[in-house]
Amino acid sequence: MYSLDTLAARLADQNSTRITQPGEYIGVFTCAEAVKSALKSTHGIRLTFETEAKQKEYFSLWIRSAEGKELYGHLQLNALMVCLGIDHIQLTPDFIKTWDNVDKPTQVFKGLMNKKIGVLLDTSAYENQEGQIKIKVVPVGFFNPESRLIASEILDGKAQPQRLAELVETLKHRPFKRSNPPSSSNGPYVEPHIEFSDIDDDISF
Repeated sequence: MYSLDTLAARLADQNSTRITQPGEYIGVFTCAEAVKSALKSTHGIRLTFETEAKQKEYFSLWIRSAEGKELYGHLQLNALMVCLGIDHIQLTPDFIKTWDNVDKPTQVFKGLMNKKIGVLLDTSAYENQEGQIKIKVVPVGFFNPESRLIASEILDGKAQPQRLAELVETLKHRPFKRSNPPSSSNGPYVEPHIEFSDIDDDISF
């Protein structure tokens, strides 16, 4: 009646180790891939984060718009670099494994990879294109996992962490809120199509 599907078996393992709760996590970025969004050609870095408990999650920092405007992800990237103790990163050609275990040529920032880091994550519910409610993580901030100092405290030469506990208290889950259909009866309501790879990639400062 059923035959073994090895790809389905791999996906089951991946789903069981996802991050589903907001909070502070310590781990490493196993991949930091240079990416460009499909809709707006926004430049960013797609990070693969693996916790000490072997939970794995993916999120992107959107750095610069197609027109060259610096976005909020630029601030996040600089805070991340301070917490990692590095002052520059460079692109390096590499291969990464895709979800179906295929080697894909790409470019990565190795300076961000395989270094212990603390990450503050919110979670957010969204509806995918099949109408299913899914959970994604939203990066809120970073901290040095040894000193527990955030970027501004490191830059100010602080010896004791003061802000991290406060920031952890603000972490939250953002439930999915479906848009209300218009009250007019002139025509049927059509659910807007959203490409989630481009969400939040146009927030400037």
